[in-house]
Amino acid sequence: MVAHFYRSSGSHFPEQVALQRKNMQKIFRETVNVSINNCESLVFVMLSIKGAQISKMKCILQEDNSLLVGDIEPFKKRRYYNKGYGSKMMNKLLEYASDNKICAIHGNLSVVDQDHKERLHHFYEKHGFEIVLFKEPNGMYYGKVVKKL
Repeated sequence: MVAHFYRSSGSHFPEQVALQRKNMQKIFRETVNVSINNCESLVFVMLSIKGAQISKMKCILQEDNSLLVGDIEPFKKRRYYNKGYGSKMMNKLLEYASDNKICAIHGNLSVVDQDHKERLHHFYEKHGFEIVLFKEPNGMYYGKVVKKL
């Protein structure tokens, strides 16, 4: 009798890895919900997982038909970081902007976010925003982001 051994990265065989990936995608689709709520000039992008709100992006519709991204609530738990949830929220906002003929999305870069500004800049650049840094901080802000649509 000859035994055959398979090498893999970890202890899984390719079929098991594919099945696990398929199951995770199913769970992800079933449990993650991104929704838009708006009331007059306020637009909220909300992310919930298994029915519990995890984060919220607050935006204001400006008179020039642009959206100002105001406060973005950080995720409630660290385990939600770097999972693509922020991109899901931004994609929902971009879809809303397109559907409602919004001319631009813009926001301020706050000095309170200085400790993770590289990650923040990467996020906005990945979604097609231009980053404008001020020569000197302007009150609470060190720059702004702009995406013309």
